[in-house]
Amino acid sequence: MKKSGGLGDLKLKTGVSERKVEKFLAGGPKEQASQTPKKRINFDVTEEEHRRLKVRAAEEGVSITEFI
Repeated sequence: MKKSGGLGDLKLKTGVSERKVEKFLAGGPKEQASQTPKKRINFDVTEEEHRRLKVRAAEEGVSITEFI
């Protein structure tokens, strides 16, 4: 009798093996491929603060991202 509702059904519908699906869901090769850890900074600033950041970055000849 066929199992239903599990990852095994995905193989029949997509042609992708259950192991590959589980590896993808666990953060498989994509995360392992990057050797340099990445960090994200996300915060709100006023328009004035943004303008000042942009001016300072421009004075340094870099983008805001590079400046921070």
